[in-house]
Amino acid sequence: MTVTTDDLERTDTEVRIPPAVDAPRAKLVYLCLDLLGGQTVDDLHRVTNVPKLSLYSILRLLERENLVRKQGEEYRISDA
Repeated sequence: MTVTTDDLERTDTEVRIPPAVDAPRAKLVYLCLDLLGGQTVDDLHRVTNVPKLSLYSILRLLERENLVRKQGEEYRISDA
């Protein structure tokens, strides 16, 4: 799946990044998940150009903080 800015139809203008997300790449991944919804590691890699090994590490950290949850192969922002 290729995502472009034309695909984003967000009506609210403010995205709040939790204070626990302080590293720039983690912020980027969190924002992508918030704006795009469920994404696989391959999707995130294509959108962010962050190396896959780094993505796995970032996603594990976000999961430990209960900010992201894995659903099948996709990662999503946690509801809680």
